[in-house]
Amino acid sequence: MSKKKKNNTSPSKKGTTKKKTAIKKTKSSVTASTKLKTRQESAKKTEIDAEIIEEKKQTTPVPNTPENTELLNKIVNAGISEDEKEKTSENTSSTTQSETKPRRKRRKKGERTWEEKAKKLPTFEVSNFPKLPVKSILITQAKPSDLQNPYQLLIDKYKVQLTFRPFIKVEGLTAQEFRNQRVDVLEYNAIIFTSRLAIDHFFRIMNEMRISIPDSVKFICMNEQIAYYMQKYMELRKRRILWGLGTIDDLGNVLKKNIDRKFLLPASDTIKEKVISVLNELKAKYTPVDLYKTIPENISDLRPEKYDMIVFFTPIAVEALHKNFPKFKQNKTRFAAYSILTANKIKELGYRVDIFAPTLEFPSMVNAIAHYLLHIDEK
Repeated sequence: MSKKKKNNTSPSKKGTTKKKTAIKKTKSSVTASTKLKTRQESAKKTEIDAEIIEEKKQTTPVPNTPENTELLNKIVNAGISEDEKEKTSENTSSTTQSETKPRRKRRKKGERTWEEKAKKLPTFEVSNFPKLPVKSILITQAKPSDLQNPYQLLIDKYKVQLTFRPFIKVEGLTAQEFRNQRVDVLEYNAIIFTSRLAIDHFFRIMNEMRISIPDSVKFICMNEQIAYYMQKYMELRKRRILWGLGTIDDLGNVLKKNIDRKFLLPASDTIKEKVISVLNELKAKYTPVDLYKTIPENISDLRPEKYDMIVFFTPIAVEALHKNFPKFKQNKTRFAAYSILTANKIKELGYRVDIFAPTLEFPSMVNAIAHYLLHIDEK
């Protein structure tokens, strides 16, 4: 026998459930009525809009005559004073001028233009060798990535074959090799940087040794490009950074103004000797330190005579060519030099400089080469 379940619900609970159902019904009826009202109102609005559109169609447009325009101007300007009219006219004139003339970017205080910077750059007399056609160029650097390849312009526009081959090899010292020199970096309040490689290897070793450079230290760089390269490792606002114009003499002038400081000189062998001679003349307190070795690459398998142009960026690259090919004769091969030190090295070894950068007209080597290719004498 199946037992019947007892209904345990009390009469009070039944009353509450009935009330809830009644409230729900009233709410649903209210929402339905509001929906009907909104629909009716929207329908009325559409009818009114349709009537207005029909009235506009039926009305004839006002003819565009000078009399009608005068009347319209009087109606519009009836409630406007003369001062307000002058303001509106000035605003309209200023807006038209601002639309026609582009806005100039504001320069920061102390920021110089390229023309101002280039006036102080060292100059170099280029040879008067005829500008013969160029089909192949050897660049003594590693090939840049596709995203940062400025030489693509030469390939696309002038149909030139480019070959990238580094002439120098850099070997960085380890932290233990640096410790063996027994140099305490924190004893110095000025550091001289002559290249980007020196910056890279200096901060690499500092990170390995967990040494942080205090804010009171001054950084003196060879040129402005090297100075701005330091933002890779620090915020330039919080640091004291000075730079020269790319020559040893100008660097000496900067060092002379800070002669009371104790200098640390991390640099390569070639430039280090010249900077040391300047520091000795100034009777400055300094300590040279080795961070890396710049070694000429073995390029004996190369045939430099088959290239119409060779581009050099460092004096060591020029030495690498002279060391590997002592019997090489330049003849029709054009030499391009970046920086005054590289150009002087080419001239010192008895070669000819046909292209030089940076200058006022050509701030980069690509610009200088492009200008040369554009003005080739095809006779």
